[in-house]
Amino acid sequence: MTPAVNSRSAAEKPPPAMPALPRDVPHDALLRLPRLHREVSRNFSEARLLARAPAAALLLMLAGAATLLCAARTEGLSIQSGFAWSVLVWAGIALMTRTYIRGFARAADPVPLGVAAADLRAILLYNGLAWGAGAYLVLPAAVPALAALAFALLPPLGLALLLRDERAATAFALPVALLAGAALTEAGRAGLAAVIGPAVLIAGFLPCLLRRSPALPQLR
Repeated sequence: MTPAVNSRSAAEKPPPAMPALPRDVPHDALLRLPRLHREVSRNFSEARLLARAPAAALLLMLAGAATLLCAARTEGLSIQSGFAWSVLVWAGIALMTRTYIRGFARAADPVPLGVAAADLRAILLYNGLAWGAGAYLVLPAAVPALAALAFALLPPLGLALLLRDERAATAFALPVALLAGAALTEAGRAGLAAVIGPAVLIAGFLPCLLRRSPALPQLR
């Protein structure tokens, strides 16, 4: 028999049959599949949140430096106020870095993924309070409307687009909206405060809704 005939007969040979699936799969094991899927999806979302913590810390660092540079050009910024606000913001950045190292990167005393993600959301709440305090400590009373909008809107919007976590974005945006609105109201600019408060909440939460997608495909 020639080699061509051998190759043709080998190609026409049917593939081996797939082994049959067992018919006696326990019913309780099938019922546990959706719960396992939810747990894996939650762990994936928490790991993704922690993985983006260094980028979020860098964003806050750059935004804080830009705010101080812009405020230093005005006569309303004192060294004491600028230093106090810097300490507040840098403390939150340091806590974010520590949580990332303990929960996601290699650490001598690691913590569970869910605990680290919850700690990071709580730290973002503190970061929102620290950033919102800048409306009192850094921004002058006669700050231009565009500068006030940039101070209050850009960090929540950037964190929301970066983290894509509703609770984390809201934890940062809510205190910023409240404190910035209160500071502007006390400065006699209630109209601007009425615009900034809802705008900050929308900027912090809407990107999460627009880009929201399940962490893992849904079970059919």
